[in-house]
Amino acid sequence: MKLGLSLPKSLLPDFLRADKKAIAKLTTELETLKKQSSSVKNPKRVSLNLSQRRSYMATMQQDELKAAVLIARDPLRPRRSMLLAMYDEVWENDGHLIGESRKAILKVVGSPFGLFKLGTQEIDEQATRLFQKKWFEDYRKYFQEANFFGHSLVQFAEWVKSEEKGMEWEVKRVELIPREHVRPEEGLFVLDVSDEVGIPFREEKFKKGLMLIEMGDSKYLGLLCVATKEFIWKNYSRSDWSRHSEKFGMPMVAIKAATDDKTELDKLEQMARNFGENLWMILDPEDEIELKEPTFKDSYNIYKELAAFANSEISKAISGATGTSDEKSFVGAAKVHEDILNEFVEANKRAETYHINEELLPFLRENGYPIEGLEFRYMSYQDNEDPENDDAESTDGKNANPKKKGQGGGLIKKSQQARYRYRF
Repeated sequence: MKLGLSLPKSLLPDFLRADKKAIAKLTTELETLKKQSSSVKNPKRVSLNLSQRRSYMATMQQDELKAAVLIARDPLRPRRSMLLAMYDEVWENDGHLIGESRKAILKVVGSPFGLFKLGTQEIDEQATRLFQKKWFEDYRKYFQEANFFGHSLVQFAEWVKSEEKGMEWEVKRVELIPREHVRPEEGLFVLDVSDEVGIPFREEKFKKGLMLIEMGDSKYLGLLCVATKEFIWKNYSRSDWSRHSEKFGMPMVAIKAATDDKTELDKLEQMARNFGENLWMILDPEDEIELKEPTFKDSYNIYKELAAFANSEISKAISGATGTSDEKSFVGAAKVHEDILNEFVEANKRAETYHINEELLPFLRENGYPIEGLEFRYMSYQDNEDPENDDAESTDGKNANPKKKGQGGGLIKKSQQARYRYRF
């Protein structure tokens, strides 16, 4: 595989041609591609050449979010670093979002699939087996995460010698280019987040030489834009709830002192301070102590309802309903919510199917995968209409529970293909 990558000035956009320093930097970074021989398939790994900086803690305030969105949508100089820092904070720390996003992603990634001959229901088991690998699960996970983060750029970073018949190399690992280094509106990725110039990854020579595939719309900011707003409101509610509990969660100690002597009052004040630890006080016969309980018992519901409302907004944005998370509902309502979630999942499957058939499979064909005349399809379980055939399949014990077959993208035996259909 010859990658003779020279870097003519005509290849670069106008704003890069005038910058000699940028041209020299790009040329240096791509020079190692020339050293690759036909015995080495692996491209230059982009992630190893990016300047790693210590990530800063985002300021989670509504004003900061509004500013980050405006900067990300700037028509002249869009930058997403500030917004992505807030996204990371929410993605890693919001328990409700973690549960909802995992549910939405795993329902797609865990579905059975196959590579079928065009226009038929015949599955190609050998070709499907090539995709029963971790790299393909990671690839589909990155595609689903693009719904949350927006545009993503993936590199096929490692290839290995294949043991499959009819092919020489196969994919070993895919890597997500850190999103803060990608400028999707400009079609660039930068080596340092502060750089104003970068590598035009949509140029054919760079796209093929570095083995890159894009996911998602270049202007879409992702569902986390909504989730971040709700996360901030929820944090406000919990902070206010904590302050309320600190002030009014325990009884108040009231002391009636029969003196106005400063020294005596100081002693009583000190005893009151230590009352929570000691649970005893020494008073004069004329002094009185009283514990005043808060008269408002359900005031915490103000903060609880605000947090619950924020969670419901996140659930609606991701799955269209709340009844499949931690909400209590009647059986009928829960069934409606589950149906809505399934419609969202099917829509995500369709979008991923289009992408795989239009982007991934052509790329793999160009790189030696024997998948000509095949297409990717997701499958869903359907009951066999012939009960006698169903009994015949289960007598040997191998197919006793067909509902469990094919999960996680497992191979579907020919005897079970009638049970799975391409849902579109």
